[in-house]
Amino acid sequence: MTPIVSLLRQADAKADMRATVRRDPPGRPESKTPAAPAEPAILTLDSRGMIRDCNPAAERLFGYSRKDLAWQYVSLLLPQLVPEQLIQQGVANPRLHFLCHIGRRFHAVARDGADFASELSMNVLGDVANPRIVLIVRPV
Repeated sequence: MTPIVSLLRQADAKADMRATVRRDPPGRPESKTPAAPAEPAILTLDSRGMIRDCNPAAERLFGYSRKDLAWQYVSLLLPQLVPEQLIQQGVANPRLHFLCHIGRRFHAVARDGADFASELSMNVLGDVANPRIVLIVRPV
């Protein structure tokens, strides 16, 4: 056997060993986290925390239709978000904005009762008198 063939076989054996080590152990429980949609789930809220609109990815992630979510408080889907505390004086709540920025996980609940952890991104659009909140929800 030539030295090159020997080196290739050794490299293949090491690659096989690494692939074996990376596999999940048998009997490991499956995660209940929903599969991440191809596009992010986006919710548009008014200044009171009521859902004005959502994209199809949000419908799939949470199991509600757009019609069912319209004019419901965001706390239906994200119980930690207290509607009165989303916007303060026309801007995003500084603490909530910080928690979203550092990747804090938030508890989310789907229509079927399944709960899962998610990360949020939050943006406030519009003017001080009529702000809108755009939430991007990513299951983790």
